[in-house]
Amino acid sequence: PSSLAYNQLLEKMSEAGKCDQAYELYRKMRVQKVMPNSNASRALLEACKSDPKRVRKLVKDMTKAHMDRDVNVFNQILSAYSSCKLSDDAMNVYLRAVDHDVALNSVSYRLMFEILGDSYDVDGMEVLVEDLKDMSVSTGTFASGVASALACSDLELAFRIFYLMREQLRRDQVHKVPAKFYDMLLKAVERLGETNLGAVIDEMRICGDLA
Repeated sequence: PSSLAYNQLLEKMSEAGKCDQAYELYRKMRVQKVMPNSNASRALLEACKSDPKRVRKLVKDMTKAHMDRDVNVFNQILSAYSSCKLSDDAMNVYLRAVDHDVALNSVSYRLMFEILGDSYDVDGMEVLVEDLKDMSVSTGTFASGVASALACSDLELAFRIFYLMREQLRRDQVHKVPAKFYDMLLKAVERLGETNLGAVIDEMRICGDLA
């Protein structure tokens, strides 16, 4: 079969959730030195995302072929790592992407925050926060960051992410912080018994704008 036929069949098998059959077809393709295209690779990763061994093998091959420099493939890799709870692998592929100037987006950072939060990797989140200083991402991404920091009971980190979001809103000339951020912070402050911070958050909410 041609490369196009292989890719179409692999994509269809993967989208149907036939991980075993799709993976065997993938192995046959590799023997014939045919590399799946972006769409087929993403579908295959999604189909095999519950199998850490296969995910690692697929990512190794994709990285060798520089496919991880496509942000859509990169995000699918992160999604697969998230399903397999492979936070160290996720951090390694993230650092490689940064080194190669991959144009990461809001989805990339949201997935990374969720992965690192699930594994209580505060050091990893600190790296993301530093990188986000020069980025523009969605408020949903910042919400994932705040939620992940709070899941680790790290209020200081949660506030740093919150203030980064406020700075971005200022740059974008948006003058009101979404209420969900105050709600998240207040609930965490109450849970952790930091009543003095609760007063600070209430004052920030009352002020309302960022002018």
